[in-house]
Parts: sequence; C-alpha cells; structure tokens
Amino acid sequence: CIKMTKEIGAHAALFKDNHVLFLAGAQMMPYFQDFYKETEVFKHPEFVVAVDSAQTIEKLYSYRTLPQINVYDKDRKLVKTYNGDVPLDSLKQYLW
Repeated sequence: CIKMTKEIGAHAALFKDNHVLFLAGAQMMPYFQDFYKETEVFKHPEFVVAVDSAQTIEKLYSYRTLPQINVYDKDRKLVKTYNGDVPLDSLKQYLW
C-alpha cells in the first residue's frame, strides 16, 4: 500500500479531477502514523484517508492481495478491480 500510495502521490496531478480514497480496515490503525509519515499523503488535500471502523469493507470486498484498487465510474458503479501494485498507465484510462 505504501509503494502504491507514493506512486499515486508522485503523480497527484493526474488525479486532480477525480476522487481518491485510501480506505483501511480498523486493524490497520497501529500502522497509520508510519503510513502518513512515509507516504506524505497529507500533502495532497485532494486525497482522503479513512478507516472503516464498521468493518464494512470486509463484507463488500474479497481481498486477494493488497493494495486493492477499485475503480468506479461517475455513477459510482464498480468498473475495475486491481489487486497488488498497478502501473499508473493502467489507471489513466479511468481518469476524467
């Protein structure tokens, strides 16, 4: 997750017209301070980092590997799921 977040952050301009949400399960809370420090995600106010304390993501998604990237269209319909690190070129086609 850290590697992918750094990659996205390094190319934040690509995502300026899109919503980017980094969502983690509550069990990841002990790692958040290191995540923020290492990724510097806080430097990008257009990115949102959240914790799913209700454990909803565990019911909605079946993670094979992390990170998992879910791409939604403007109508909030899931159009693509990536598991593991993804080249940014693969994501560009979904950006508006």
